[in-house]
Amino acid sequence: ETIVNILANAVKYTPCNGKIDISVNDKGNTILIRIKDTGIGIPADELPKIFEEFFRASNAKEVEKDGTGLGLSIAKQVIERHKGKIWVESEKGKGSTFNIELPK
Repeated sequence: ETIVNILANAVKYTPCNGKIDISVNDKGNTILIRIKDTGIGIPADELPKIFEEFFRASNAKEVEKDGTGLGLSIAKQVIERHKGKIWVESEKGKGSTFNIELPK
């Protein structure tokens, strides 16, 4: 469910001619899942808030009016309860990469 949520966001915020890549890499004691898109990206000043409850990036609100701002907050909680980490690298207008690292 958590990864499906992040994938759904990638689809929602990536234009029709965009691209979404998913990779899974064995890092020894952990597995690294990366979901990279060529979507709208996240403004740099909003990146620190992206996993906060009820937060939605300003440009995301322009694309999709509906949304609770809970999806990424819940994803982070689920991943952390499994002793994992989630972080994002993004640039507005150029896309985002969500990284999920979970112990084996």
